[in-house]
Amino acid sequence: MPLHAGTESCVGAEKGEITPALEKQADELVSRYPISKRSAVLPLLHLWQETFGYIGPRGVEWIAHKLSLQEIQVLELVTFYPWFRQQPFGKFHFRVCRTLPCALGGSGKTFAALQKLMNLKADGHEGAMIS
Repeated sequence: MPLHAGTESCVGAEKGEITPALEKQADELVSRYPISKRSAVLPLLHLWQETFGYIGPRGVEWIAHKLSLQEIQVLELVTFYPWFRQQPFGKFHFRVCRTLPCALGGSGKTFAALQKLMNLKADGHEGAMIS
């Protein structure tokens, strides 16, 4: 069962074991890319996040080792794509669109009002993730 089903299980360092079943799933994903294992990095990132709830340093290190990549090569993808979480998220998860059309429509004001209403700081508070 993925740990993120109950987010309280994902506090701090990525909890849970790298099980033989997880290793098998990862190996199956990598085998789909016989020409370049590097192409399996996104599927492995999704697998890790589905299993542990987010992708922290342990996940980056494991995926890099599995694909014979440098950790920075994995981390740059984690930081580029907005759907990858780098820290555990709290009980409630709010996302406010930050694209140009949304900004022109007032998303910045919505974001500020949400922060004020929930008494949240921009760097997160009480397990809340602000993005």
